[in-house]
Amino acid sequence: MSALTPPVITGAPPSLDLSSFGVEDHLLAPAPGRGSSPAPAGGGLPAAVPSAENTALAAESFQPSKTGKLDSDVSQPPSIGVITGIGRGAPSLGCPPLVSKLDSPAGELDDELDSAAGGPVPGYRVVASTPEQVAQADAFFEREKAAETEAQKVRAQGRATVFTLMQYRVHPDTGEVLITEEHLDRLRRWDKVGRIAVIWHDQDVFDEAEAQYQRSKGRSVSAGDLKPLHAHVVLWFEQKVSIRAISDVARIPSARIKMSNEELESAGEDVPVGRNARERAHYLCVQYLLHEGKSQQDKHRYDRREVWATFDVAAYLGEMALRFKGGQSAKAGQRASLKKRDAIREAVMLGDMTMKEVRETERTIYIQDLEKLQKLRQDFLLHQPAPRHRTNYYIGSPAGAQRKGRTGKTQLAKLFARMLYPDLDAEECYHVATDARVPLQNYKGQPVIIWDDYSVPGLLAALGSREGVWQVFDDHPSASDANIKYGSVRLVHVVNIIAKTTPYAEYLDGLAGKYTDASGNVHEAEDRNQSWGRFPVVFEVTTDSIEMLLNRGFADDTDDFLAYQKVARMRASMKTVCSALDSIESEEEREAATFSVGEVLLRPIIDQHHALQPVANRVGADIVGELLAGIEVLDAEALEQVDAAAAEEAAARDHEVQLAEQLAELEDIAEANRLAQICTCPHNRRTGSISYRDVLYRSHEGGCPVLVARESELREQLAAV
Repeated sequence: MSALTPPVITGAPPSLDLSSFGVEDHLLAPAPGRGSSPAPAGGGLPAAVPSAENTALAAESFQPSKTGKLDSDVSQPPSIGVITGIGRGAPSLGCPPLVSKLDSPAGELDDELDSAAGGPVPGYRVVASTPEQVAQADAFFEREKAAETEAQKVRAQGRATVFTLMQYRVHPDTGEVLITEEHLDRLRRWDKVGRIAVIWHDQDVFDEAEAQYQRSKGRSVSAGDLKPLHAHVVLWFEQKVSIRAISDVARIPSARIKMSNEELESAGEDVPVGRNARERAHYLCVQYLLHEGKSQQDKHRYDRREVWATFDVAAYLGEMALRFKGGQSAKAGQRASLKKRDAIREAVMLGDMTMKEVRETERTIYIQDLEKLQKLRQDFLLHQPAPRHRTNYYIGSPAGAQRKGRTGKTQLAKLFARMLYPDLDAEECYHVATDARVPLQNYKGQPVIIWDDYSVPGLLAALGSREGVWQVFDDHPSASDANIKYGSVRLVHVVNIIAKTTPYAEYLDGLAGKYTDASGNVHEAEDRNQSWGRFPVVFEVTTDSIEMLLNRGFADDTDDFLAYQKVARMRASMKTVCSALDSIESEEEREAATFSVGEVLLRPIIDQHHALQPVANRVGADIVGELLAGIEVLDAEALEQVDAAAAEEAAARDHEVQLAEQLAELEDIAEANRLAQICTCPHNRRTGSISYRDVLYRSHEGGCPVLVARESELREQLAAV
């Protein structure tokens, strides 16, 4: 099962109070952090709701017009033009930015198009602005950003890949211009945007609930009144970005930007979950631009040619309608002629549907066909390729810690896994291995495996041998299967996390150390680099802190992996964090709070994880050229010459060593001769001769001139110091 990898976020962390969750701050952290706070609402994060403190939060807070035109007391842009054909036949990606004209006379572009086409032609409406109006909208953004509450700041840290933006052209009370084509152009030019679709709505009307809310604000509004002109934008990113990033680029208040789940919930649409969730969410949001969704049937239907987009809107909507018809997976939707059961079987076999999706959406088939579906799912996993890279982490206690258990190591591992794959729910994100005999029995292809509380002997036994451990924890894995009851399963995970009370040095030494297996066979110790070099990052967890340590071999890009250096400390109690999160009654709010806290608490860890991943951004020809330049192939004759030269160099080094030893011995003999001349010890007087080693290394009797001479030398040296 594939999974998305979250991107690296940069930027300075805001100062937030997370003390209620036991989170204080980061120390020693080289990677920047993100601010967040557990103040979620349904749909994942706090929704943009009307707020007296921030006028930008009033979702429908604009004075309507009863004539179908904008109120005369509101300042108007100098012109509103129309461009036809944009969004019809446009390239799928990379459409050049549309820059509005600041000085075009009112109605000039409309007249040109009407004349050329013989009447009004649907097309993208260009709302032109003066430089003063652009500056006015920018100033409004700066004021609203400065006035954000803590809850709004936290919400702005929410990250996703699909967003919507809605902003009215002018402010209902002050008449300020709030958005211009120049603001939209900033998004069109942003290189992080994968797809963008824009439309101006001028035919929407207030319903009774919206009108009642307007009247509560002192505005004279009735149901059926026309809403003022406003822009809608749908954004797609290949990698996750935050609401704040979009807000700062476009210079639009963050409250006007919603993640897709917030937008769909507020529109009364079902929020997609599981596989293809973001594709479905984007499809539904694009539908909303035109009011083609099931919840907008009573609203004005806009022409598809009124959308400016970097893709063919009409073709896209048609393709998506076929693809997601009836809630089936992509390939199942294209096999509508097949029986539903056979289509679902094939979807499971190809990985287009997970067992969870079948259980939630096709319960009858799930019950009747469970055994067959399980076998097909297992077959899908067995045919998956090995991941290109695998990263291993160890979470343990500090050496010498008085308390090692119950400090939240397993909870930290689970939170870490969720933050690595925020698009997946817990069941799809990680597998917790606990069974001593078949730890991977219920493994379903999750990207993370948590090895909870396995001792070194327990892990070796669970995986069959030390070779089995090396294979599962290989950072460049080959396709490998693990035994389970009545079969085997292909391991496709990309992250291993071991959570155990043992200090990391003791655990890693144990993995490479001498051991006896269950059959009584003794296995000798191996190079410690075999185990230490497989774990680039380890954590030491106490009751009130988490310290992250980076392996020096990875930090310095060397082959010496037998030391770690501390790079970050997170002062927080995992026990407090988990207890607080578990106390949240709403599952949606608890999920949102989990990511809000994890975004702050684990930001250095997440950044370090992404820094460790290899970047595949080069073409094969360049790599092949570099590799071939460093490869030398020797034939037999050349190899003989190289070996002869190496032997000659070795002989020369040996000769130099021998000469040095002989010179040292001559120096010892000379010194012995000098001392022998003055030595008065009995053995010297009796024999008249003594070996130089006796003179140099044996003890001399008291009063011997040799001792007197040495004492004098030592005293002179000490006096000099």
